Amino acid sequence: MPIYRPEIISIIFFLLPGFLSAWIVYGLTAFQKPSAFERVVQSLIFTMLADTAARILGKGFLCLGTYFAIGEWNENTHSYWRLIFAVAIGFFLVVSINNNFLGKLVPKWVTKRTSYPSEWYSAFTRTPQYVFLHLSGDRRIYAWVEEWPDDPANGFFVLCESAWILPTNESVPMHNTQRMLVKASDIEMIEFVSETLVPDGDPSLESSVRKILEYNKSITDQDAEEPSDKNLHLESRKYAAEKEDEKNTG
Repeated sequence: MPIYRPEIISIIFFLLPGFLSAWIVYGLTAFQKPSAFERVVQSLIFTMLADTAARILGKGFLCLGTYFAIGEWNENTHSYWRLIFAVAIGFFLVVSINNNFLGKLVPKWVTKRTSYPSEWYSAFTRTPQYVFLHLSGDRRIYAWVEEWPDDPANGFFVLCESAWILPTNESVPMHNTQRMLVKASDIEMIEFVSETLVPDGDPSLESSVRKILEYNKSITDQDAEEPSDKNLHLESRKYAAEKEDEKNTG
């Protein structure tokens, strides 16, 4: 059956607002495109919503037209408003999904699910994006995630302000690297850094790691010091103080 038959063209034209809404939703969110059948069903639903909104608006304009002239409402006007409402529906769903508006409106006793496409997307959306990336081979990178892939198994991370983390927890900043790409499939685990870990005005990890290492070293040195060594150290300081007083008195 030729695809240019009038019946098929009429169906496509009727579903055009729904296809437009679906294209906006799947183009601006991380949702994976469903099967062709599901897309047709979704397009039909979006079309019916846009068509209903256009008919309600048309009824309102016709009521206003009994008091003063606004313009002519015909099939072409109805079709234009269907497309306008289809675009509005698409962008409304995009904003709602990307900001979890629908998940916040539904009570928790009804469902605890969010409107985000996945837990992966939810974690990156909700959390400040300084992260530790644990790569294969016991390698770690600390960086700000500028972009991340929608699919955990495919794509690349775009990293800024990157630093290699050595086994001793020392950081080696990559000052000459503006951006770097890391393959998502090479990452074994991701740690999202708390905002309190990074000092204000100093986004690098170097100072934080240095302070932690110095503190741990001081604690270790104190624990390793024997009581006799402590007493000897105190006696030495007392003897030095007495000699200093005698010198000042003389």
